[in-house]
Formats: sequence, structure tokens, C-alpha cells
Amino acid sequence: MRIIDHQRIDGVIPNARGQRAFPTTSLSHFDPFVMLDHIGPSIMPDGWKLDGGTDIKPHLHPHRGFETITFMFAGNMHHRDSKFTERPLLTNGSVQQMNAGSGIRHGGDMWADNNQQFNEIQLWVNSPAKHKMSEPSVHNVNDNEIPNIVQKSINGAANLRVVAGTLGEITGPIKTFANIRVIHGKVTNSHEIKLSSSQLESTHNRTMLYLLSGSATIQKIRVNQFQSAAFEEPLSELNFTMHDDGEFLLISGQSIDEPIVYGGPFIMNTEEEIAQAYQDSSKGYF
Repeated sequence: MRIIDHQRIDGVIPNARGQRAFPTTSLSHFDPFVMLDHIGPSIMPDGWKLDGGTDIKPHLHPHRGFETITFMFAGNMHHRDSKFTERPLLTNGSVQQMNAGSGIRHGGDMWADNNQQFNEIQLWVNSPAKHKMSEPSVHNVNDNEIPNIVQKSINGAANLRVVAGTLGEITGPIKTFANIRVIHGKVTNSHEIKLSSSQLESTHNRTMLYLLSGSATIQKIRVNQFQSAAFEEPLSELNFTMHDDGEFLLISGQSIDEPIVYGGPFIMNTEEEIAQAYQDSSKGYF
């Protein structure tokens, strides 16, 4: 296990703080995951809104070759894209999975919730080469469509939302080409999370605990807000204690083990494919 510090990315969303778990100088990627950006938690100015514009296309940005999972913990997003024009509103607790596939442009309006809060994570999941040019798709999931498991202890309690993959007999609604699991957890006071070998995926050789708030103790090591605990081997068990009404994202996956080439908004396997993506985007193919 190693502890990964975040990189500040304030201003990616105007007026909001931001932190990037990866890619950074200390962690280039976490195959099959290629980016984790956390925007917030921030109290936004009265009337704040990020306007996607009424003339949609110039305000959309392109992607190809991977999938995004967007977690709207607090706030609102009216998603727009070049394939489906509009999608249902993402609001507190909602999650969106978007397969950029062969190419899609997206964007939209964002604004705070009723308490002027904005708190969001976007996780980029790499796609295997055979799926990089697949048909784009967008899937929005409301909070009440995400199954959750409630745990209680003497000192506190935990609510675990199974967003992707399985936990016991519970299966999350988000499906990706990569073999992953994503659990979003909130803890009251302090609570120990225990995952046995039967609850862990034996094929997953990457596991990361990212802290949105609070702190955690794992293998007697303290992990603070915005830090990550990263494991780069299969796990036979995973035990950690959350403190201070903490909130976390627990991600795991099976490495694709193919070349990863970043090209701004594109994730492909070769520099030639990146160049082709830029050319296709500039020609308006997506």
C-alpha cells in the first residue's frame, strides 16, 4: 500500500476548489482508471451558474476511447451532448456513465444545490482497444436507483452505495467495458469497514480508497481528506476504519494491460490514434 497525495486543480469549475488524485507526478494512472478529479466541496456564490450556452455545439468538448463516471454529490448538472442532445437532470446523489467510444462531445449547465453547495467527482475509466471505437452512450442513474447497504456498530454506522460491480448479492447499475467495482460510502462518527475474500474480486489487481472528507486508518496508517490509499496487487481482505463522519470512494478493477496514451480529452493506445482523434474532431465527425 502507498499513500497518494492530491494535486490542486482549483478553478477547473469557476469558483470551486478542486483536487486531482491522478494523473499526477506521483501516479500517472491506475489502470483501468486513468483520471480521478474531485471538484468541491465548495460553497458557491449566490446565483452561481456555469452556463453551457444556448448555442450548444461550440460549448461542448470532445472525448474518445474511454468512459466517464460522474458523481454529483451536491449540485446540479443539465448534461448536453452531440449524440442525444439532452439528458435528465443530474442532482444530489445522481451518477452518470458516459461511453465516449468512437467520439462524442458533451457539456452543459451546472449550478449549486439549495444549500449553495457543489461537490462532484469525475472518474475516467479506460476502455480496452477492441471497445475504444464502440457506439457512444449516456446513462443517468438517480440516487434512488443505486442500491445501498447499511452497516451499524457501537461507535457509528456506514451507508455503502454500490455504484458499479457487485458487493455480496448486490449489483450496481453502472456497467463499463472494463472490469471494475465502485462503492461510495458515508460514515456516521467512526466505523470499521471489513471486506473479506468472498466480498473482493479476485481478478482485481488495483484498489484505491479516496477520501472526500474525514479521515481513515488503514494498516495502522492515517489517511487524510483528499488523500488516497492505493493497492497494486490482488487483496485477500480489506479492513479500514473511517473517522470524523467521513465520506469515501472505493474503486477497484482489473488492469487492461494495454498501452495508455493521453491526448488531452482522448485516451487511446498509440500517438497515431490520438492524432486521428484530433483530426476527426476538427472535421466535425463527432
